[in-house]
Amino acid sequence: MAIQDADRKEWAHHPVTQEFLQQLRNSKQDTMEAWASEAFIGEGIEATAMQNATALGGVRVLVEMIDQLEELTKVEEVAV
Repeated sequence: MAIQDADRKEWAHHPVTQEFLQQLRNSKQDTMEAWASEAFIGEGIEATAMQNATALGGVRVLVEMIDQLEELTKVEEVAV
């Protein structure tokens, strides 16, 4: 089933979609602030590296999701 442009536009600008996008942004910011507060320091070099790598991977996923949702919203705004 193909998604129609009108449906895509409605979804992109729906309050639930916008709230989800804001939650992703907040999660990214929270993780960045936790890192700056040295929350990802382990009991040794390896543990610290693993904690930081895990946090970095999580932020990369969040950034990709945020970018995709924002791009969808921008495309729809231009197309209107």
